[in-house]
Amino acid sequence: MRIVLTQPYVAAYRVPLLERIAELLAASGHEFMVAAGRPTGDQAARADDVHPPWLHDLDTRYATVGPWTIPRRTLPPELRGADVLVTELDVKNKFAWFRRSHGASMVVLWGHGKSYVAHPSRLGEWMKRTIARRADLVLTYTASGRDYLVSEMGISAPRVVAIGNATDTGPLIDGRDRAIADGVRESLLRELGNGPHFLFVGGLDSSKRISFLVDAARALRLASPESKLIVCGDGVDRATVEEAAARGDVRYLGPVSRARVGEVASACSAVWMPGRVGLIAIDALALDLPVHTTSWGGHAPEIDYLGPQDILYLPDDPAAFATGSHRASAGHKRPRRATLAPTIDSVASAFVAAILEP
Repeated sequence: MRIVLTQPYVAAYRVPLLERIAELLAASGHEFMVAAGRPTGDQAARADDVHPPWLHDLDTRYATVGPWTIPRRTLPPELRGADVLVTELDVKNKFAWFRRSHGASMVVLWGHGKSYVAHPSRLGEWMKRTIARRADLVLTYTASGRDYLVSEMGISAPRVVAIGNATDTGPLIDGRDRAIADGVRESLLRELGNGPHFLFVGGLDSSKRISFLVDAARALRLASPESKLIVCGDGVDRATVEEAAARGDVRYLGPVSRARVGEVASACSAVWMPGRVGLIAIDALALDLPVHTTSWGGHAPEIDYLGPQDILYLPDDPAAFATGSHRASAGHKRPRRATLAPTIDSVASAFVAAILEP
């Protein structure tokens, strides 16, 4: 069987999952191919896209229809007519609407299910219901996304499967453990101060509320000079973070390897994420760090992976956020424990089982 997956673009964090899916399918005698375009806008500024040798180019052009920018994508000839096409659960995705645009025998949609990061319109929800009903199968990241499609949109329960979402947390854990064993953690603490210290990892753009982040970091430094926020990542708001670093409000490391993130995390007490909590939930669980956030309404489905002991909601005010985070972290040691979050292996296995079982 030939299975084709489309993505808007392939970010570095997604490669281990896709390669594991390919391995599992190949072991069962199936062929797995991935086609993707290139990132645009804020996503392009994150500089996290990759183009591994197995990736096929997905020709993408854009058209403006009212308030929407619609991608017009074309599969390369060698990927048309697959047995299965796995494509995004997105109302702007023409592959979800028109089988003749790809010729696959079976269509699987993969996405959030529920609209977590934006307020949906009635038209948008009707369109999502329509494409979900037309699909042979829908995959979601979380049980809440699955439940929404079944209970609110009337999609047949056997045709919706929650498979999870994951990152490769091995390099994070290895980096943290090496830093503790080799004395890197102690060196960081001597350099940064007595702490507690905090970590931000992610795209530097509006979805992560970077202005709020640096304002909170400034409040933290003024109230507790021995504490520091360490920022890792890149994006359109990089200049804002660099200015904060020049003032001494943050330590900015730029885009760094996941092993380096693990090293830095060894000296931190919590992850700061006042904006969207997404896959950082997986990383924070692996690093045994709680996530400190706000009740801002744009969180992604992966926030569901965090239990009450894993997340702290703080006031939606930078100074109060910094004060609350510092107070919650000072003198407290979080016990290390096994994570219950999805893994690369569990998500890949669930993906393959869902595709092959029908």
